[in-house]
Amino acid sequence: MIKGYNSGDYGVANAGDKGVAKAGDWGVAKAGDYGAAIVLHEGIASVKEKGCAVAFGAKSSAKGGIGSVLVLTEWDKDCENIIAAKAVIVDGTKIKADTYYKLKNGKEVLAP
Repeated sequence: MIKGYNSGDYGVANAGDKGVAKAGDWGVAKAGDYGAAIVLHEGIASVKEKGCAVAFGAKSSAKGGIGSVLVLTEWDKDCENIIAAKAVIVDGTKIKADTYYKLKNGKEVLAP
């Protein structure tokens, strides 16, 4: 059974293995193996192995374990429109495990 956990702005949502965690603006979403974590505006999303972390906000970032998918978005300077989106797989070589990434100029870069 898949369980979901949500938090509002500034909140933290944690889900275990195969769970789904969603946080609002400035929130943190974490999920275990095979889980999904989704954040908005300036949030951070993290998952363990074979999960999916979605950084949907203009200043958000994501990290994951080996075999995870990171979905990154880039917004215009006014943070009103998406100008690029990219999904990458954490392979441990090109995309490092347990390292936060964001999208800049259409490329995945280390998040500060």
